[in-house]
Amino acid sequence: TIRSWSIQDGKPIHLSPNHDWPEAHLEGWIKADANLALNGLKWIGQQVVLPDRTRLDLLGLTREGGLVVAELKRGRVDAGTLMQALGYVVSLAVAPPEWLRSRLNLDDELAAALEDALGSEEGPSFSIMLIGTSKAPELDRATSFLESRGLDVPVSVVTFSSFSLADGSVLLVRDVEDYDLESSSSAPAGGPGHAVTLDGVMRLARDAGVGAVFDQAATLAEQLGLRIKPWKKSITVVPPFTRGRTLVYLRPLDDGKVHFLVSHENLIGLYGADSGELQEQFGEEAGCDLSEGEALLRLDRFATMMGGLVANDAPAAISPAQPSA
Repeated sequence: TIRSWSIQDGKPIHLSPNHDWPEAHLEGWIKADANLALNGLKWIGQQVVLPDRTRLDLLGLTREGGLVVAELKRGRVDAGTLMQALGYVVSLAVAPPEWLRSRLNLDDELAAALEDALGSEEGPSFSIMLIGTSKAPELDRATSFLESRGLDVPVSVVTFSSFSLADGSVLLVRDVEDYDLESSSSAPAGGPGHAVTLDGVMRLARDAGVGAVFDQAATLAEQLGLRIKPWKKSITVVPPFTRGRTLVYLRPLDDGKVHFLVSHENLIGLYGADSGELQEQFGEEAGCDLSEGEALLRLDRFATMMGGLVANDAPAAISPAQPSA
């Protein structure tokens, strides 16, 4: 339960929930500004009729090139909402790319971004976003069940609450909960019996005397909304919905050092980073072997750069008096 207070004359004043605002206007706000749901997200389709004749609420494209299947409810999202969205993902995944192109009316910039997503060697990356004003308890159990069965589709639940302020205006609060249905602590490595875990890589790092670097990478990834993907003897920091695009690569070495690489290409292509600044901050893209202190310094530089790159994607303010239609 979200509770909020305003501070007036040095005293906390409890804000009363205002249940009418989100349910009455949320749909219009979300459709008008995708940044309310996820910074950097752009809608590329609304009420898309799929090949099986079902109708998808919203189809989005992240700045990293991932396709987002969004199901929007005026009230609570639950396990049924998740199953509905999974059906849309399957329908889109088996549809020919030409079919999707023909159903969307996009400007040149979005059309080019969609082409990049559809033209990936691994195929388009899908994620699910469930948007409403509350979450049913069984949704946690449903996502845990799917994760235990190895389903590799990230799910985000985005809920909104509103509170009445003393001056009569309304405060809108967003809460985001991520369910990573590719286990956040493990990844396949060569088939059954060869799974690798994040804990296993962390142990390797600690044994090599560079555990602080990997702990810091995990912390920064969480703060920046990124993810850690473990490999047999290394980890990569990757975007939330496009895990095949490495941003940072870290591997502990036997001599107490870390092999450290920052992908200039992906930071430029996905986030618009400046090539000159990348060269200045991280040197050549080929990577290098660093001491623990040097690696920690470069991680701090990466965090500062990423923070600046995503800062411009904050959602615009909404006027409660004039909700978007």
